[in-house]
Amino acid sequence: MSSSHSKSPLELLVTGTIVSLLACLTIYHVVNGSSKRSSSSTNKPEQRPNLYRIPVAEITNMSYIIKRPRIILFGDSLTEKSFSFGGWGAGLANNYNRRADVVNRGLSGYNTRWALYTMPEFFGDCTKDNTLLVTLFFGANDAAKPDGTPHSARQHVPVAEYKDNLLKVVDQLREKGIQRIVMLTPPPVYEPGRKEAQIQRVGAAEAAKLELDRTNEYTKQYADACKEAAKQADAVVIDLWTLMQGEKDWGTKLFNDGLHFTVEGNQMVYDVLQRTINTTYPELRSENLAPQFPNWDAIDLADPASTFKEAYSKS
Repeated sequence: MSSSHSKSPLELLVTGTIVSLLACLTIYHVVNGSSKRSSSSTNKPEQRPNLYRIPVAEITNMSYIIKRPRIILFGDSLTEKSFSFGGWGAGLANNYNRRADVVNRGLSGYNTRWALYTMPEFFGDCTKDNTLLVTLFFGANDAAKPDGTPHSARQHVPVAEYKDNLLKVVDQLREKGIQRIVMLTPPPVYEPGRKEAQIQRVGAAEAAKLELDRTNEYTKQYADACKEAAKQADAVVIDLWTLMQGEKDWGTKLFNDGLHFTVEGNQMVYDVLQRTINTTYPELRSENLAPQFPNWDAIDLADPASTFKEAYSKS
């Protein structure tokens, strides 16, 4: 007499899993064995390019990648964040679309002392022909108070050294043949905004014990030093410290934490910077720079190759 035994769901699951594993092992041995036989028969190891062994400069500076002239934005977080939504750097990139590549070389938290170490990497292959203009926008971190919060005090650079470092940056750019340099002073500091940011970071009780990391009056020394360096180097300078304080409700309208720009703050920086470029260097007005490649409606439909042959002959 026989009795049927139906398997439970758990038993079915275990059985199915075992079957699947056995099938996977069988496929692995078949494929692996075939691969080994194939490899041994040819006796030639597979050659795969290892891009990780290629120096970064050899990849990023290949002539076929970088053809358009460059506008390089060199600075701290106020530059690094300039490609965010509504950022002043993004505005420049949009304005020079197809005419020049706007390259963001902003380094959040950096001061001029550290920035000098990055120049060989950032400007190593720059020449007067491939680099149209450089913006130099440091000082917000150099102006961190040495007796402020320990976290920010590490960024402090004495004002005399700050000025000297700016001059060193300009000298190195000039040695590359880059003459169009626009310097921007550090912007003003809205102190209530800095205190609120401090409270958000460490809490009200702890923030009450702390000094501000930056103050507006202390930063003014660095804005003045930037203007002095620009005058000494015969470079263009935009005095953001003064200009931004001329805006009504500037502290809350232009800054989101007393230091970094709101969309409105970014728009103001873009407007004054683009206006300065257009006025000082009219040859860099976007309409005066030829776009790369012809417009689509200028392509010879019957012979497209001839259109691009002509374009390449002019590059």
